[in-house]
Amino acid sequence: MTVEIDSLKGLSMPRFSWDYEDCSEAEHWFLTACAYQECACHVLSEMIEKRLSSSFHHAKVAAYLFLHAVELFLKGGIANAGKTVPSIHPLDKLYGQFRKLYSGKAFEFTGSIDDIAQPSSKTPHNEFPRYPTNHSGQPWEGNCHFDLVKWFDEASRFLEDIKRLEPLIKHKYRV
Repeated sequence: MTVEIDSLKGLSMPRFSWDYEDCSEAEHWFLTACAYQECACHVLSEMIEKRLSSSFHHAKVAAYLFLHAVELFLKGGIANAGKTVPSIHPLDKLYGQFRKLYSGKAFEFTGSIDDIAQPSSKTPHNEFPRYPTNHSGQPWEGNCHFDLVKWFDEASRFLEDIKRLEPLIKHKYRV
C-alpha cells in the first residue's frame, strides 16, 4: 500500500447513497458489477506488478471479485429487461437467462464467459473463492491454480464488455 495512514489524519472522503437515488434497479446492479470488476482488475494488476502478495489466497479473492461482478452484471441485464432478478448464484443459469434476453452478436462477450459460467463441483464459483473450506467444513478436494496473467486478461476483457454492453442493454429494453 502506498498511502500512509498518518497522511490521512484530518481528511474526510465521504460517499453518499443518496447520490444514486435516481438510479434504476438495473443501474444499481451495473454500477456494483463495474465496481467489483474494477477492483478485480486492480488487485490482479497489483499482484502481477508485485505490489501486492501474489499468494494463492490473494488470487482466490481476486477471482471472487471477478466472478461476483459477472453475476451482478448478468442480474443487471435481467433487471433491465423488466424481469425479476433471481436470488440464485449459479452463473450458468443466470447466463442462460441473460442470453435469452440478449441474443445476437452485438451482445456477445469477448472473453471466455461460456467457460466462466460452467458449473464446477470441485470449485463452485460462489463458494470456492470465498471460503477456505467447502459447505461441509472440509478442505476443498484436489489442487488447482490461478494463472494471474490469464485472469487479468479475462478480467480486463470483461470490464471492457461491461462498458460496451451496458448502453446496448439499456437501449434494448427501455424500462
